[in-house]
Amino acid sequence: MEKKQIEAPPSLQVYPGWNALGSPVNETVPAEAAFIALNNSYAKIVGPWVPGNNTTGYYQYVGYNGLNGTIGENQLGADEFEVEPYEGYWVFIRQENLYA
Repeated sequence: MEKKQIEAPPSLQVYPGWNALGSPVNETVPAEAAFIALNNSYAKIVGPWVPGNNTTGYYQYVGYNGLNGTIGENQLGADEFEVEPYEGYWVFIRQENLYA
């Protein structure tokens, strides 16, 4: 069996407002590590989406860049907000940037 070289995915252009992003690695990491390429360009992360009955649902956690620890019931600092592989998250971007 031939081994494949692992390649980094290309950078994504992110724009001011909400951008759909995922983990850049195949392991669970804190948002401050997952989105380090964005540094202070992002303010908030929400996810993962928990579907409810019919068309209802909610975001399991809300994370805030620049804050640490647990802020409220489902409100976390970026150091506590876990970004899981293969899950989608909405990230609020303050300024255009590259997500690598």
